[in-house]
Amino acid sequence: MDLRTKVKSQKKHWSSQKTIDKHYSDACSQLHLPKDLYELSVEKSKKKWQLMFGKNYHQIGKYIEKFGKNIIITDHMDWGADEIVKARFIRLTSTSGYVGGRGGA
Repeated sequence: MDLRTKVKSQKKHWSSQKTIDKHYSDACSQLHLPKDLYELSVEKSKKKWQLMFGKNYHQIGKYIEKFGKNIIITDHMDWGADEIVKARFIRLTSTSGYVGGRGGA
């Protein structure tokens, strides 16, 4: 489900914070994801609604500690799981120096 595209569509049931929050909550439930991983806001810019969201790093960190796994969420609906994991690994290695299971120098 691409929430941003649907908000940009400006259709009636995608035009208020309350209904968009409901759609987000429903999407999280369908995907079995906690609803507090992202902080959502809906803003009107140039008379059009925009969906803004950011990661809640504190909550993500708590879930990672609890389960010992990474949670990867993406809006690349056309990518397979292997492409998503590969992109995440490349990003991780390029930003932290993490290679082959060892930390950078």
